[in-house]
Amino acid sequence: MSVLLGGKRVNLWPHIIKRNPAMGGVSVLGLGQVGSGKTALLIHIARRKLEDKRELKKKPDITDKERLIADELLFWIDDPDCQWRRLPDYIAKKRIFVHRDLYKRLKFYMNGNEIDVLTIPFDNFDELIELSDPMMLNVVYFPTREGYVDFIIHLIKAPKFRWFSVFTDELERLIWQYGGGDFLKKIQVVVDAMGRQRKRRVSIYAGTHNKSLIHWQFIKLIKYFAFLPGAKAIYDTRVNQACIDALKLGEFRLATAGKWDNPARTFPSYEVEDDLVVEGLDEIAIPTPNTIAAEPVVLGRPRTKTPILAISLPSIAKADKPATMSHLAKTVENDNVLQVEDILETNKEKTPSPYILAKGGNGGADNQNSAA
Repeated sequence: MSVLLGGKRVNLWPHIIKRNPAMGGVSVLGLGQVGSGKTALLIHIARRKLEDKRELKKKPDITDKERLIADELLFWIDDPDCQWRRLPDYIAKKRIFVHRDLYKRLKFYMNGNEIDVLTIPFDNFDELIELSDPMMLNVVYFPTREGYVDFIIHLIKAPKFRWFSVFTDELERLIWQYGGGDFLKKIQVVVDAMGRQRKRRVSIYAGTHNKSLIHWQFIKLIKYFAFLPGAKAIYDTRVNQACIDALKLGEFRLATAGKWDNPARTFPSYEVEDDLVVEGLDEIAIPTPNTIAAEPVVLGRPRTKTPILAISLPSIAKADKPATMSHLAKTVENDNVLQVEDILETNKEKTPSPYILAKGGNGGADNQNSAA
């Protein structure tokens, strides 16, 4: 359960939960096959952080440093499948925030039936932070991929005394490998900010079943990896594949810089019976290496009068006629957003341009071996 870290035998688990002003935020990436428990692990981390904050609040002689930690805000972002609901309400309530441009069209369905869910509209990042509750899990929905990325940038650049944690279930949906153009510039801003994260108090907890889909520069800056069943070993962590293959469902191993926890840790499954999903979000497609793109399309990117070729190969079969270079290449025009469907279905009605946030974010089971 311990590893050799800095000449001392310490546990890795406290390093991803506790807040150390001298070290700043941490970044944790859960790796494993679909159904291996990546989301449940994220839920478990959020639970432990919230419970630690609650204990700090109860201290009669709480210090200013501890008060800042207790006021840390936890954000759960980009989750159309509402996995945040797996965190029991008796542990923490949730506040659901929806950007104003998305507020009217967002609908929630439980087991196929539309239900009323209390949501809070917001217009900009500062308002969102002000309305968020440090003792709750703050769930956030933006209209576009750029909104989430800009929000992360905004948090990293926030005053150094503020503590934030960001949870996202499928990191490849946001920091994707095959981006280009303006969106690639945004990713590079995130990477640059992550490089200086020791001085910032923003922690990022994420999961993925395929790290090759995440921008390689971002992967290089991840401090801790959580290996779950089905994950592939990473050379730098020195965790061999046999150790990973021996993991059972509900187990994981933490690793960082050639050191790892041993034996494996455990966590609950946090299962829920009812199925809750949200409809009305713009589709954020997970790209693949099969994407052909002279300049890859980014959801929410304004059109320019430039010939752009961008289409996912598996989507070609959906076209009414065989796809050729001549009918894939289109000259895009202003006042709309380029979608793959615009290329494949010429008779499809154009959709309104999604809201694009302005730069800067002002656009309008517990035991000795458990992770408990």
